Amino acid sequence: MSQDSAPVSVSVCIPTYNGAAFLSEAIRSVLSQSFQDFELVIVDDCSTDTTLDIVRSFTDSRIRLYLNDERLGVPRNWNRCLALAEGEYFCLFDQRKMMAPENLARKIAVLDCDPTISFVYSAAAYHKQDVLSASSESNGTPARECIFDGRQYFRSLLLGNIVETPTMLVRRHLLQQLGGFEETLGSVSDYALWMKLCIEKRVAVLQQPLVLDQWNDNRTLPPDYSQQGVQGAFMARRQALQYYEERTGQREEGELFRVVAQALVAFETRMAQVDQQTEKQQAYIGELEQTRVQLETTVQEIYREKEEWQTDNNDQQVYIKELEQLYDQLRADMQKMGKRWEKQQTYLENQRFLIDHLKLERDLLISEREKRIFRRLRRFAWRISGRRR
Repeated sequence: MSQDSAPVSVSVCIPTYNGAAFLSEAIRSVLSQSFQDFELVIVDDCSTDTTLDIVRSFTDSRIRLYLNDERLGVPRNWNRCLALAEGEYFCLFDQRKMMAPENLARKIAVLDCDPTISFVYSAAAYHKQDVLSASSESNGTPARECIFDGRQYFRSLLLGNIVETPTMLVRRHLLQQLGGFEETLGSVSDYALWMKLCIEKRVAVLQQPLVLDQWNDNRTLPPDYSQQGVQGAFMARRQALQYYEERTGQREEGELFRVVAQALVAFETRMAQVDQQTEKQQAYIGELEQTRVQLETTVQEIYREKEEWQTDNNDQQVYIKELEQLYDQLRADMQKMGKRWEKQQTYLENQRFLIDHLKLERDLLISEREKRIFRRLRRFAWRISGRRR
């Protein structure tokens, strides 16, 4: 920005990397804001697709494009966005999101009227109609908001991150005072920073969804219970707790929070293990289901041929009935599969035994059928031979 340029109110920053599938809509939603006093800072982290072509197709003078000389990754690219931003307020937006037209206006109104609020964030939506209705339902009336004491909200965030970064608008000078995003924390550095902001000032929450996720169509995003996610969240909490003790002097309370953090990491580690077991279980059940489908196909083929080779043999009639019962039992057992992994091991072994047994019986039946056909052919050959003599 030149010295003659007036400072802008808001810096919307989009750190990009191979975002061609979504970026055009994200940029367009920012440029369509009802509040127009902003800059759009786009920092590309060495994309290899058409991301740069998409950005350059926009001619709006408020767009500033920067290219990293090397791949920075998260959160180094976030810090570069923060360093390049010049607005009073800062929004770290996602290339896969879209803003409702009133997004910036409603959040700026909250921060402008109350300097004791460090940041404001809104709900997010996963269907476009939700965002459109949120931006038009009030005819310009400020969104319903809830104001929370920052340190009380810190305790809530300590139990789990409920703030989606692209929905936030924050005072930029506070981020600078806190040193920006802690790069050693990787992708959870924003989680640690939001907890620190809670210690400084109050927090505002807008209840309407003002940001749309173009990428994920789920209304609720599951917590990250991977081993990496669990350890990252623990490190973020530990760093935020250290800052809490330094700012408040509440050592005893900090120790209590540490106990909570340790309990959380134990719980989340167990959940990560359950997720891994569930993934293995689902893979095995998938294989079992494929076997069931193959078996069902075979049984149906046998049923279609049943009239052709059905005889007065009572043993064969009993076998066919048994085959039907075993098939029905297999389907019923599949539906009654329990939830506990330990109990399912025995069950799955029984299913494997049933399948093996059924295959064996099928093979025996087919073998018996082939023998009958051979005997019929042999008798037919004898009759033909007798006639010739």
